[in-house]
Amino acid sequence: MVNPVVNLRLVGIAACAAALLASFHISAFAESPASGDPARQSDSADVQSIYRRLDGQEAEIRRLREELAGREGTAEHSEVLPDGSTSSESGEAKAPTSDLEDRINALEKRLKKLDTPKDNTPKDDCGMTGPYDVGSDTKMNASWKNGVVFESAHKDFRFHVGGRVQWDISAFDNDPALLVPPAVGGIGPQPDSTQFRRARIRADGTMYEVFDWVAEYDLANTLTPAAANAGQPVATTPGLTELTITWTHLPIVGNFRAGNQREPMGMEHLTSDLYLDFIERSYLRDSLWGPFNNGYTPGMTFFDWTECEDATWAVGLYANQADSFGYAIGDEVATTGRLTYLPYYDEPSDGRYLWHIGASGSVRNPDQGQVRIRTRGDIRSGPPGVLNPIYADTGTFNASQQDIAGMETAVVWGPLTLEAEYDGTWVQDATSTGAIPVDFGTPFYHGGYVTLLYFLTGEHSVYNRHTGTFEGVTPFENAFCTSSCNGANTGSGAWQLAFRYNTIDLNDNGINGGVLNSFTAGVNWYWTSNAKVQFNYDLTRRSEVKTVDAGDINSFGLRFAYFF
Repeated sequence: MVNPVVNLRLVGIAACAAALLASFHISAFAESPASGDPARQSDSADVQSIYRRLDGQEAEIRRLREELAGREGTAEHSEVLPDGSTSSESGEAKAPTSDLEDRINALEKRLKKLDTPKDNTPKDDCGMTGPYDVGSDTKMNASWKNGVVFESAHKDFRFHVGGRVQWDISAFDNDPALLVPPAVGGIGPQPDSTQFRRARIRADGTMYEVFDWVAEYDLANTLTPAAANAGQPVATTPGLTELTITWTHLPIVGNFRAGNQREPMGMEHLTSDLYLDFIERSYLRDSLWGPFNNGYTPGMTFFDWTECEDATWAVGLYANQADSFGYAIGDEVATTGRLTYLPYYDEPSDGRYLWHIGASGSVRNPDQGQVRIRTRGDIRSGPPGVLNPIYADTGTFNASQQDIAGMETAVVWGPLTLEAEYDGTWVQDATSTGAIPVDFGTPFYHGGYVTLLYFLTGEHSVYNRHTGTFEGVTPFENAFCTSSCNGANTGSGAWQLAFRYNTIDLNDNGINGGVLNSFTAGVNWYWTSNAKVQFNYDLTRRSEVKTVDAGDINSFGLRFAYFF
């Protein structure tokens, strides 16, 4: 016969588990985070995941209770078998009571673990903390999120320290006629080389919930070599890149950022170099978006995105300077802004299919009243100077104002990505710098690129709806190769093919800076979300410049890159 004490105990345990389940449902509903703030939607998703797991546990407890109830009805007609199970008069064997007891105990323990939400602090409609006193709990726990991140329980404090390294190997095969000095229209010598393109240390985080900050320095920043035969730069000194503080969740304007930053112009310019599809950006970056300051300008920006995350806007005021240390003198300023919109975004696939469009513009007072528009190649042989030739160059001339306008678009369709940008610039009151000024009027220079990308392994380009740019790719399977007693174990990583047409025209109104048309083919191998290898082959056709005929530049580049 079944021990009635055991049956009563089993029924009691099942009842306690059911009460605990009901209690948690009420608690989780009352304290689930609000979904108004996109930055905290992950908390809501975690709670929904807990609900689904609880539903499964509830169904299991219900089934066990029904089984217990059935056993109670047959207990008087059952006998205990040697293995601890029971047998009814019909001969049907039942599961051992100890097994049922263990299963209910295990369920009870799992429910207790689930009874602690990820963040049970009440939130208001914007997802901000309510009764919790921001800054009162500064204890932080460490985790890995594409780098080491320390974060407080309520996420009002966060700290990340990391960096990036990009090591390049470059080789060139150029028409000999192009290797003459730039003074007569050539590009000068271009030796094969290895170099650390970037070696940056970065710290960033959040303090008191609404203040985000970044401090990043490039240790590979170098100054121009002293002479053509110099094997080393004159000096290597850390240079500023991003050095900002951002006030978030502001009424009306959304966010305010101050410090050394990228001006809001162009998708490729605003995309981090961590996630570039080619070894170098297009000619637009080197000629218009940040030619002499490493792409970073001291200034102030207001920016935000729409509630449904289908559009972004940004506008700011910046010092128009040609310095990589965030230093500027005089009243030369630039007003720059950008708008983006998503006519289509596939929500169920989280952006595996989308269409992006955007426009940007800038009005600039020239630095010291002068303008120079120049660009280096798609693959480079060293730091700025004689070891890294300039392919097209207007030279320096006087001007009263420079205006820039740009358009951009991108389509992601599964593993296929198509991206294109076009920018033009008008330079007002352009004159030569000689003793007898030559009037060039208002020359217009322009350029752009078209990029085609395809993932052979099925991944897709990842789009950030708050910045209107692309981010890093996480491979479906990391690359690895290890040995074991059963042979080698391998993972493929993510493989991507990349093609780009890149062009710029610096010939207008008597200024012959040159025209470039280049074609780049590449292969990107993503080992993990934090490391990749890139190979590029580039063919650049350079137009006639001064006394030098048109010619071809063949370049090969290999990059090993990682960040943390």
